[in-house]
Amino acid sequence: RVGDRIAYYENEYETETGVPYYTLTFTLTFPYANDVCYLAHCFPYSYTDLSQFLTEILQRPNASKQVQMSTMCSTLVGNKCP
Repeated sequence: RVGDRIAYYENEYETETGVPYYTLTFTLTFPYANDVCYLAHCFPYSYTDLSQFLTEILQRPNASKQVQMSTMCSTLVGNKCP
């Protein structure tokens, strides 16, 4: 992970129902010419969130006809990576 001057703050905009919008700002410096860099931003998503979401999907009626889950690998602490 890289970046400097990282800030996340409420801005002056809001939704029609009055919920505020937020702004994320950051500075990146790319040290290598012609390098390929990928950026990703998403809300925090924990291992517990993933496990609960997959469990909910697998418990749906007829899920076994559409969904199959297996373990790809294990994390360094031994959690299964579906």
